[in-house]
Amino acid sequence: MGDTTKLLKNTTMKNTTTKSGTFFNSNDFSWDGMYLMYEGRHNDSVNWEDTHPDCHPSRVGVNKSEFIARFKYGRKVAEKNRFIKVLCNSSITVEEYVSRLNNNWQETPLGIIESL
Repeated sequence: MGDTTKLLKNTTMKNTTTKSGTFFNSNDFSWDGMYLMYEGRHNDSVNWEDTHPDCHPSRVGVNKSEFIARFKYGRKVAEKNRFIKVLCNSSITVEEYVSRLNNNWQETPLGIIESL
């Protein structure tokens, strides 16, 4: 069993709702086999045309997905499902997670989960 699997299996899940923001919803995740993305709306979400004015007309008015994690090796489906479960049952908001991931290049998805 890899380190990621052990961590996700032993992570304590918090159910506090004291922070303002949007909490993760398990139905708003998408996965293409390697990249886990969040497609749900949140306070900091933007549409495709806001960041890419020359986007395809079919993308106009569509929420731009947020990168959540990448699964390269091992049992991807099992790890992805555990990762989603931990995020949905934690007290971290979508805004906080995305901000930590985007503003600090040394922060990793696993590091954020470890700090919960």
